[in-house]
Amino acid sequence: MKRCIIIFMLLLVNGIPNYAQDTLQLSLVQAQEQFIKNNFTVIAQKFNIPIAEAGIQQARLWYNPSLFFETNLYNGYTHKVLPYGKQTDLLNPNGGVFNLQLQQVLSLTASRSKLVKLAESNVALQQEAFEDVMRNARFNLAQTYGNLVSEQAKLRMLNEEKNRLENLLEAFRAKLKLGVIAPYEVTRLELEQKVFERSLSDLNVQIAQD
Repeated sequence: MKRCIIIFMLLLVNGIPNYAQDTLQLSLVQAQEQFIKNNFTVIAQKFNIPIAEAGIQQARLWYNPSLFFETNLYNGYTHKVLPYGKQTDLLNPNGGVFNLQLQQVLSLTASRSKLVKLAESNVALQQEAFEDVMRNARFNLAQTYGNLVSEQAKLRMLNEEKNRLENLLEAFRAKLKLGVIAPYEVTRLELEQKVFERSLSDLNVQIAQD
């Protein structure tokens, strides 16, 4: 679920340079609504509740009767197909044989009441499981959302510092051409620029793996 939250949040929070300039900015409440609406774990657990409720109705129903019908289609004594008619000779049967059976399972009232209570307990368990899934989903989403907002604020700050450093480095290079400053000043700023670029790269990786 955490990987799913990360992918979803990267699409929601604005401010990641270079690869997320056109993303939609949403509040935490809006993000929670969208995430829960599209979270397969929440959806699956939500459907378990009406399934359990249907079990209550099923436990209240009576068993359906069973009807069995058996007959012979061919009489070996008379060599007749569908030999239906009056039976005249018991020792040499010439008629058909019918066997009709009706079965009905009767359950005791106490037994049916226990089944209904068991089904009602299952509904309560499914509702509690759904609430637990919702709490975990909201907590994980809020935690990931907060981490991303904090990291992206740091990312914006580093980008601003990087831009200022680039402007300063350009000015120092111009001064170096005029002979106003020593070459090591430019070298020092170039090293600082590489440090900023490495920090930006590490932070982007952290945002993707958070």
